[in-house]
Amino acid sequence: PPRQTCGTSRTAVNVPVTIEVERGTASCPLAMRIQSHYTGLVRSGRVPGNGGGAPVKVDGWTCQGTDTTTTVQTGEASECRRGSTQIIAVLNLKGSGSGS
Repeated sequence: PPRQTCGTSRTAVNVPVTIEVERGTASCPLAMRIQSHYTGLVRSGRVPGNGGGAPVKVDGWTCQGTDTTTTVQTGEASECRRGSTQIIAVLNLKGSGSGS
């Protein structure tokens, strides 16, 4: 099924991403809130693992950064899951330019 695109955000290291509901049902405001909360935890250093790669609970969701190989192959930087619902942050390289 097609992804539901919810909006744009930035990773903990300020890389632009598009937030999408990959599977299942979640409202866009919820998807954006969960991703924002997860990014804040990574940015603050409260997620264990290399670059915050370990799974962490965010309001009943399990969020985790993807490994480098997956990110390079799919563009997916992180995912949050609850049951069969999956929210992903996909690299938005079009939005990464400085405009100069």
